Amino acid sequence: ISENLAFRHSADALFQRIDSFKESKIIIDFSDVKTITSSFAHQYIINREKSTKKIVEINISPNIKKMLDLIKKRRKSLKLSPAPHKVIEVTNNY
Repeated sequence: ISENLAFRHSADALFQRIDSFKESKIIIDFSDVKTITSSFAHQYIINREKSTKKIVEINISPNIKKMLDLIKKRRKSLKLSPAPHKVIEVTNNY
């Protein structure tokens, strides 16, 4: 895993690789990770939830854990209380 985790497509690529392994339990070592963006964290969590593998994360620094926990909390709150929809009428009258 790289030092700076920034892009959604990087999280997708990571899980494509993980899902290609025959092992059912995968250990991801975060010891060299220095930064993680909310975009990567969000896509990582989505992919983790979809994966059939048992993912074990080790050596997660406090700031990386904080970002992952924040994204998990946001996702949970969005699932529990969807935003109300508002209908707006659009016309061509100027």
